[in-house]
Amino acid sequence: MNHLHHQAHDGETIYNAMEIPDVGVEKGHEVSLFMPGKGEPMPAPGAYRMNKYQEIMEARKLLRLRESATMEEIKSNYRTLLSEWHPDKCLENQERRNEMTRKIISAYKIIMHYCQHYQYSFSEEAVKRHLSPEEWWFEHFGGETLY
Repeated sequence: MNHLHHQAHDGETIYNAMEIPDVGVEKGHEVSLFMPGKGEPMPAPGAYRMNKYQEIMEARKLLRLRESATMEEIKSNYRTLLSEWHPDKCLENQERRNEMTRKIISAYKIIMHYCQHYQYSFSEEAVKRHLSPEEWWFEHFGGETLY
């Protein structure tokens, strides 16, 4: 992996796709990552701007999260990754450690921003989708036994 080449552009950082693994962009194209809350600045000419879904998926992959994760898992993975890249534990060079720490923190902020603005549904249909197996059984069959 090459050294991180980036340019600041109105509160936004433009990265070369060669430097960010698994972004699904051809090498040589640029990817625009921005921190939530800083607005939506225009990408540099010729830069590729990830949409919100792509941004969240890249953050999820970087934090090693499954497609469905609890808040506890998000925080645990974040802490574990920061610990792995800590200078006392990681033998990588300082520049690489700092780069990964920045990426991990940025990914965590993206995921937390998404979670804080997620609108929960309390409709009957939504609640029924999240029943435990026991609750599902009781919902369909009541207290009746099989035999």
